[in-house]
Amino acid sequence: MKYLLCLCFLAVLCLPLFSAKLTIDSLDSPAHPDLEVNKCVDIPDSCYTEIRTLTLEITFNNASPSNGFYVAFGNDTGNDYLECCEMAFQIGFDQGVWKFREKGMVKTYVCTNSFAQTGTKSLRMKIRVTEDKNPLWVTFEDNGHSFTFPGLDLSSKESIPAYFTPPFTDLKVTRRGPFTGDPEDSTSLILSKDGIVIILR
Repeated sequence: MKYLLCLCFLAVLCLPLFSAKLTIDSLDSPAHPDLEVNKCVDIPDSCYTEIRTLTLEITFNNASPSNGFYVAFGNDTGNDYLECCEMAFQIGFDQGVWKFREKGMVKTYVCTNSFAQTGTKSLRMKIRVTEDKNPLWVTFEDNGHSFTFPGLDLSSKESIPAYFTPPFTDLKVTRRGPFTGDPEDSTSLILSKDGIVIILR
């Protein structure tokens, strides 16, 4: 008699068992439109409770090759301002392309995809971590289209640089260059614990 084991996939449900969200609305306009303006925000320790996914969402509605919008993560050492030497990494839109700068801003990676260079830019970066907060994978999307930074090796969890590892105590948002009207930029940081339920029958 033969036994047939049938595994029928019925559902895969992502259940947000825990979620914390920090949102930074448009930065205040500088005194002159070509000057830099930035804001530093503390990330509460409680946001990292049992997190499995860190998601960064950026919307920059006045993107052009002559301006930029950046978000940096790091650990402030005491003056409530995230200096370059304290940044783990920075990601953003600069001179018409997405750019990623690694720890200490010593190296820059440039996205070579031919996305539209003007108008609204929308970035989503996800860092998936283990229970011990070690990164499993990192992904990037531009308006829903996946992309990579050539030279930045994220092909396996062993190759992912250590500076992607949370927790980070601070987030710094920067807008630089000329803009017209209300910039209407925004940044959201979502830290969540994902539960996956797979029902087999």
